[in-house]
Amino acid sequence: MNSAPTIQSPLYPPPPAYPGSQPPQQGYPPPPTYPGSQPQGGFGSAPVYPGSQPQSGFSLPPTFPGSQPQSGFGPPPTLPGSQPPGGLPGGISAPPVMPQMQPTQQKGNGLKIALIALVILIVLVGGGTAAYLLTRPKPVITITSNYNAGSSTPAGAADTAFHVTGQKFSGSSSITFLLDGQQAPGTQAVQSDSNGNVTTDLKVTKEWPLGAHTITAKDAAGYVTQAGSPIQVVCQGCNKTPGPHGSPTNSASFSLKITITSRALGTVTETLIITGKDDTGGTVCQSRDDSQTTLREPGTLTFADGNKFEYVEVSTNQCSGAFVGGHLTYIETTVTDEFDFNGGPKCPISPHKKQALTGDFTDANTISGTFSEDSFTLTTCQETADSGPITVDADSGTFTGTLN
Repeated sequence: MNSAPTIQSPLYPPPPAYPGSQPPQQGYPPPPTYPGSQPQGGFGSAPVYPGSQPQSGFSLPPTFPGSQPQSGFGPPPTLPGSQPPGGLPGGISAPPVMPQMQPTQQKGNGLKIALIALVILIVLVGGGTAAYLLTRPKPVITITSNYNAGSSTPAGAADTAFHVTGQKFSGSSSITFLLDGQQAPGTQAVQSDSNGNVTTDLKVTKEWPLGAHTITAKDAAGYVTQAGSPIQVVCQGCNKTPGPHGSPTNSASFSLKITITSRALGTVTETLIITGKDDTGGTVCQSRDDSQTTLREPGTLTFADGNKFEYVEVSTNQCSGAFVGGHLTYIETTVTDEFDFNGGPKCPISPHKKQALTGDFTDANTISGTFSEDSFTLTTCQETADSGPITVDADSGTFTGTLN
């Protein structure tokens, strides 16, 4: 123990000294000194390159041409577009700032995505709208009639009716029918069934204007037929419609058996023949009214003094007259006429109106009206030698008739 070495007595011999070296400090021997080296306290300085500036403490890193030295570590390289931030604590420079990269959008893909989104939106919105519209009532009506104007347009006159069928209205709803956008005159609302169907007749009144019109319909929810149905309102008796009170249509051909009652004639029965042509009406005549057939009709002249003379009227006749809209006129006019007195003279008479009938149908089969006959003069005949010409007074009365 007493022979152990002390700190003052080195365990190992000192290293050899080189020229220019400093004696080592106590403890460990100094490092060897090489030619050209500069001794300094602590560690030796770093080699100096051309253009570099040495600093105390740690040696500067090598400086290359174009570089700028600064304390601590050198600045990071500055790239184009980068901005150097403020220094960090301790003099350490911030890492280099790289240019901010902007992601490049692919326009084609973006447009494609936008179009897909738009299509989806349209499908969703359009599909919902379409589904809504498809479930809404879309009422339609069909108009028919027993009569037509032209080839196919339903026609009607006062006291006739248009037959209507409708579908796709609101169920169990009040249906109003419109003539040119306004409630059809004289019509009442009708009820659709639970399925939105409706069937009814629209009766035409005299308040319906003559001419072409359009019928539409709407339900209580406000749903209206989009397409109107064309119709034609015509005069009574036109287009084969019945005349007033159901009388024959204007173009009909028929005959009437009539009975005339008057003061001069008493009661006589005749047959009138109506020959239909078109909507302007037909002609009215008797079979004898051809200007050639001779008619012989007996009668008696009664004078104021009580004298009576029997005669036979011999005549040929012609006719005029018309039947239209349930109204009849008939005029029979003599072409030749004379009174032949039994065993006496023959007295010619100037042409005159032998009878005139005017009447109207009161129902589909019956007509009634008035009868009249003009006065006339037997210019060549006298009651007595000095009495002067004989004048026959006008006659009047009534008539009735029925369809044969």
